[in-house]
Amino acid sequence: YSAIVKLCQKPLEEGVAATNADHYVKRYPSADFALAMIFHFILGLRSLRELAIHLAEDSRLTRLIGMRGISHSHLPKLLHARPAELWAPLITELLRRLQPDAAPSCLWAIDSTTLTLGAKLLARMSGRELERENAGAKLSAVVNLTDKRLAQFHISMGSGHDAQYVDELLPADWEITGLTFLFDRGYRKYSFYRDLIKRRAHFVTRKAGNDHFEPQRAIPLDTEHPEIIADDIGMLGGTALKDDERMLLRCVIKRCDDAQELVFFTTRLDLTAAEVAALYQQRWVIEIFFRWLKSNVNLKRPLGYGLEPTMHTILAALAVYCLALLLAQWTPSRTNKRPVPLIASSIQRLRARLYETPRTDELRCLGFL
Repeated sequence: YSAIVKLCQKPLEEGVAATNADHYVKRYPSADFALAMIFHFILGLRSLRELAIHLAEDSRLTRLIGMRGISHSHLPKLLHARPAELWAPLITELLRRLQPDAAPSCLWAIDSTTLTLGAKLLARMSGRELERENAGAKLSAVVNLTDKRLAQFHISMGSGHDAQYVDELLPADWEITGLTFLFDRGYRKYSFYRDLIKRRAHFVTRKAGNDHFEPQRAIPLDTEHPEIIADDIGMLGGTALKDDERMLLRCVIKRCDDAQELVFFTTRLDLTAAEVAALYQQRWVIEIFFRWLKSNVNLKRPLGYGLEPTMHTILAALAVYCLALLLAQWTPSRTNKRPVPLIASSIQRLRARLYETPRTDELRCLGFL
């Protein structure tokens, strides 16, 4: 407990001061409330009621973070009353500690997942009809595919097109020259494609149903990969677009075992067609990242209705994920003695050894030594 509290306390207090979150607050400081949310996910609790019971019965936890005597009916009020911006310094600090010492990876993925809430209730709150699968909170993320490190994220409520959040996911001041981004058809936005090309970044994505591609030059096919049935360079965009709005891209078509054809667009000309298709398959790593959040960290659904409770829930879960990844990166593999991201075992170690004194290597990886 003490090591985690020591790591998180100061950034949380900086966030509270920056947002003036404790103005007129006499009980339950916002930093203590945020720590309680972090331990909600570390302990694998399922509801705010379980958190209130744990805070009432665990004297060691309440002695460290306070929140003594809080009821389960008061916790939802704190979710609505405290600004979610107070998490910013902590998340920034954790992401900074996760920066690799070696050269940055060149392969990144962009995707989103939905944390479902009640469709009828959200429809009454928002005043518009929502589809069941999109009735909830959407978490969009940019993930390093090499070490599973979260680089950037965005949280929104309700349904919406994935591509509308790309400006928040890849800010203009980011240096992305030479990086390759993998994303699916949900991020189909020609201005986004052009921005990546202008910033000298590469991408691999799939063709959307209404994309218009005009082949101009065919690339010879490799007989060792008969599944590749076409490899062309041409213009993406219909004739209705201006010449400067159309893009020169590479189009690779792969035939699967079930006779389905997968069409990829990419700016990578240095790879073979088979390598382009294999590169897109690595996008599955970001799906594993979302699966870890939902299964290992237990981020099943927001703990309250509304943007503020949703952001508190997701940001607390992301903080726990970063803590687990910090420990995982210092876990040697049994086969090659190198760090591997064992997120599930790191979460189990956090839960099992909360009351034990941290070892020297654990304190070192968390930044205390």
